[in-house]
Amino acid sequence: MGKRCIVTMAMLHWKITSRDPAGTHAVLYGEINEATDFGELTLLRGRIVFDLTGIRRINSFGVRQFLGFLDALHDQKVIVEVEKCSPAVVSQLNMLPEFSRKVSVRSVQAPVECPKCLGEREVLVEIPRGSRRPPQPIYTCEECGCVLEMSEPEDRYYAFLSEH
Repeated sequence: MGKRCIVTMAMLHWKITSRDPAGTHAVLYGEINEATDFGELTLLRGRIVFDLTGIRRINSFGVRQFLGFLDALHDQKVIVEVEKCSPAVVSQLNMLPEFSRKVSVRSVQAPVECPKCLGEREVLVEIPRGSRRPPQPIYTCEECGCVLEMSEPEDRYYAFLSEH
């Protein structure tokens, strides 16, 4: 008897955390791919803030899906802001200038590492409006106390800011 192979597609999940006159706030997590369905998110109106810290992967088909979703929101005069963008999202912002023009980026998760003990983590970096290079806060390693350094060159990691 042969083995059965079960293939599952990672999915996008979301939670709407607040709705008020100032806008809607939603947390997205999971993976954006060709099977992604934005469902009720396409019905949102006004100003939307998407927390993208939980997006761990976006494949090339997923980027197309996401851009189509953003176009549909734009057609409805929706203002889209993103915050806490994971490194996977920042990578797509950098590869696709069209993506970075469709959203206003409020903050990103930046990968940092300790030069002494080689510990790694992500830190939240706020992006001031109109900034081409955000101020890099100083963080210290929880293990040895050394100052953490960006894992990637800052100009490359924040390249999407030069598109605005």
